Amino acid sequence: MPTGPIHLCFTEKDIKFAEEFLMESVLISNDIETNPKAGFMTVNGYAGILKSGEIRNFVFPLYLSKDHRSGAPQELPRMLRVMERVNASGIPFTYHNGPYDLFWLVRYALPVANYAYDSMSMFWSLWPELPKDLAFVSSILLDDYVYWKGGRK
Repeated sequence: MPTGPIHLCFTEKDIKFAEEFLMESVLISNDIETNPKAGFMTVNGYAGILKSGEIRNFVFPLYLSKDHRSGAPQELPRMLRVMERVNASGIPFTYHNGPYDLFWLVRYALPVANYAYDSMSMFWSLWPELPKDLAFVSSILLDDYVYWKGGRK
């Protein structure tokens, strides 16, 4: 769950700020959204944390809506270059069910160099008999929690 500002990266200024912040981060949480039936990734989101504890969230939309026929953002080539640089940086990355996200990122030629942590695997290693989906894990571990996909689950 985001604990800092969320920046939608549509403009060159937004993209540059995201790149600078993420490249200074000591840990990056990454999550993608997909349309697997249509075979494409719709959004790539990052949360970076600095040594100071400051957290910011960045959303890179790969399409103008969930429908790929809506077209791509004008700055998509720049977004992809930034995602490639951030992913290759060696900064530790954390996921929830990382193999799913990593499959899609490799498919888009955006491999991650330092897949360090996975909350699903860590939770599962402690409580293998419990569900490991993000909604359940978050409801157990977070005090102030609302699952953002609640209307779809």
